Amino acid sequence: MKSMAISLFKAHALEVIDTINVHKESIVITNRGRPVVKVVPFDTPAKSLVPGMLSDMLLFENDIVAPIKESSWEANQ
Repeated sequence: MKSMAISLFKAHALEVIDTINVHKESIVITNRGRPVVKVVPFDTPAKSLVPGMLSDMLLFENDIVAPIKESSWEANQ
């Protein structure tokens, strides 16, 4: 991971941010050699989960306790 002095970052902040955006690499900003902050590229979150999103993926039988008929198994077909 790259690191950069805070004074250098302050002088070239826009260029550094553009580079981070293009290369998708984070950078650590240091103050007198000590890490102070980490600048990371923004990552858009994956599609948010919605309650009931998988409701059409389930198969409901009339009786959930009774065993399933052998003809219903995909392996027998």
